[in-house]
Amino acid sequence: MAKNKKLKNKTSTLFLILVIVLLSLAFIYTVNQLNLLGVKNVAPTASAVREYHSELLNIIFIIPNEYSLKEENVLRELTIEKKGELIKFKKYTTNRAYKDIEEHFEDIYSAENHVLVTSKEHVNINGIDCVESQWKDSNNPELTYKNYLCFLEPTIFLNISTNSPNLYSDLDQIARSIRYSP
Repeated sequence: MAKNKKLKNKTSTLFLILVIVLLSLAFIYTVNQLNLLGVKNVAPTASAVREYHSELLNIIFIIPNEYSLKEENVLRELTIEKKGELIKFKKYTTNRAYKDIEEHFEDIYSAENHVLVTSKEHVNINGIDCVESQWKDSNNPELTYKNYLCFLEPTIFLNISTNSPNLYSDLDQIARSIRYSP
């Protein structure tokens, strides 16, 4: 009889533990489903941007993932593309040493070079002096360019540009993330 009573107590205890476990699981499931505690279950997502290091141009920048990228060694040019529209990076040297970005900008973006500058602003991007501008080619005035001309060294410059108005905000974001790494 005592053995039978011990068996009933063990069975009752196990049954009680099982009920508590099941009720706890039901509570946790309900809380998660109804979000009663204000905690959202967010699935991890891939980052929308990536960092790119161009050894050819000696720059590092952040690029949205939807862009494809192509570097041209011979031209010292990097092109990124989204839906057929382009942003181009061109690193070039000059025969003349310039004292600052303004002097070089005035030299190349002039009326005698068939350029009509419609806006211009001096900006400093991570320690690099740049001029952000919009301009038109006087031979093709319907086409507007937006670009960043950056002074890397007295004879070395980086030009980042697009003629696609749809990419202007991406150009701003990308250009403003640039770091020079000689």
